[in-house]
Amino acid sequence: MNNNENLFMEQVQKDPMPFTLITEKGKIMHFYIKETAELYQRLEGGVIVTEGVLKVSDCKEIT
Repeated sequence: MNNNENLFMEQVQKDPMPFTLITEKGKIMHFYIKETAELYQRLEGGVIVTEGVLKVSDCKEIT
C-alpha cells in the first residue's frame, strides 16, 4: 500500500462509515451520508444498516 492508502485505512478504522447498504445481489457499500445510502438503495435495492448493528462486539453467538 502507498502512503495515501495507509492514511485512508487509518481514518476508516478511527471513523467508520455509519451507513452500510447490503444490496439484493449481496454487494456491500459503505456511506458517511444517509441520503447517499438511500439513493443507492433505490438504485440497487437491498437494506441499509447502521454502524451500531454491525458492531461484532455487541453481538452474542447463537448456539
